[in-house]
Amino acid sequence: CWDQYLESFTGNNPQKIKFIRSWFCLLIHSYPNTQTFLCVVGPGMTGKSVLGNVATLLTGEHRTVYSSVKSVNNNMFETSLFLNKSLLQMSDAEHYKGDLSILKALTGGDGIAARVKHTQGNFDYRFQENILIVSNYTLATTDVSGGLSRRMRILPAENVISKPKLLINKKNNIWEGPLVKELPAIFNWVYESSLEDSTEFIRDPANNPGHSLMEMNNPLAIWAQESLC
Repeated sequence: CWDQYLESFTGNNPQKIKFIRSWFCLLIHSYPNTQTFLCVVGPGMTGKSVLGNVATLLTGEHRTVYSSVKSVNNNMFETSLFLNKSLLQMSDAEHYKGDLSILKALTGGDGIAARVKHTQGNFDYRFQENILIVSNYTLATTDVSGGLSRRMRILPAENVISKPKLLINKKNNIWEGPLVKELPAIFNWVYESSLEDSTEFIRDPANNPGHSLMEMNNPLAIWAQESLC
């Protein structure tokens, strides 16, 4: 079932499959030191949520935290929820067009200020864990320095399934679907890959599956196309 999902989700593209395996390898080893974050981008019924759910269970629910791009960058209490977590999953990127400085700090391992509700004062810490954004559209950034864009890895979800099957989902606090039983096999498939090779593969911008989407979303690239062509 997992193999069939990968074939459908990636269009049986070996490079995309290797990217998924490599990124999952970083997850299970809690090794985020690539200064990158992943955006899974595409329309509904392409299997984006399946990838997110598998990522959660490979990481561990107790080590995963959910938020939104808007909350991360605008809610002063939000960043305190990320302490002691290994995976931050975000959604609703297409609905947010504002400042992304907090996201930039999170992905760069910079110090960020956090505040806990009903307590006085802020505290600083560095979030050096993995970040996954699942969205229908690419994350819009006006960061002309290119710092955030250089860290972004885009995995396009392009193959819409006309009759999608429920592969993995949580209902009434119970995980259901055929992929639940395959999780040990998925873990072994990921674990057999080299952490060193996976790290270098994810770090290399040339291996970004959504490189063309990155260029379309880069303000400098857009300016160059409009002004110089």
